[in-house]
Amino acid sequence: MLEAEHTVTLHRDSPLIDLAVRIDKPARLEPESIFVAFPWAIAGPEFLVETAGAVFAADTEQLPDTSRDWYFLQHAVGVRGGGAAVLWGSVDAPLVQLGGFQTGRWARRLDAPAGHINSWVMNNLHFTNFAARQEFHGTLRYRFRPIAPGGLRDAVRAFGEDLALPLQARAVTLGAERVE
Repeated sequence: MLEAEHTVTLHRDSPLIDLAVRIDKPARLEPESIFVAFPWAIAGPEFLVETAGAVFAADTEQLPDTSRDWYFLQHAVGVRGGGAAVLWGSVDAPLVQLGGFQTGRWARRLDAPAGHINSWVMNNLHFTNFAARQEFHGTLRYRFRPIAPGGLRDAVRAFGEDLALPLQARAVTLGAERVE
């Protein structure tokens, strides 16, 4: 039986929101997929995807006959429409479906009526020699924040870079001075 729990972290004096989703899913042989869905209320969306060190507009800046059913990203996606925008990212789950659930459509155009980002955590719907079953036990980390829609391409790039750089900590020994 699938078990999942989540933790939402709001940051004081920052619009950043962190979400950690812990999933414990035993193996099954029946076809299945697991998604963590982010149904942003953005109509007529444009999606900007960070991948391979660049940012491109899903569908309109893609080569013909490349996948519109799912996208592999480096760390971040931006979605905007109707005067609203949000940055979304993950360091643990790089496969997404945009605009809704797109599994198995083999679409030539991206059908994205809404600003949904669906993090495709795992599936066993393979047509090749992958295992017929998959299990998952772990925690997935996501980060998002609302932003103004202008300058989204640069914001997606910077957001992805920030997610890729872990917090750097350094231990130092400081001498104590005695003050009298």
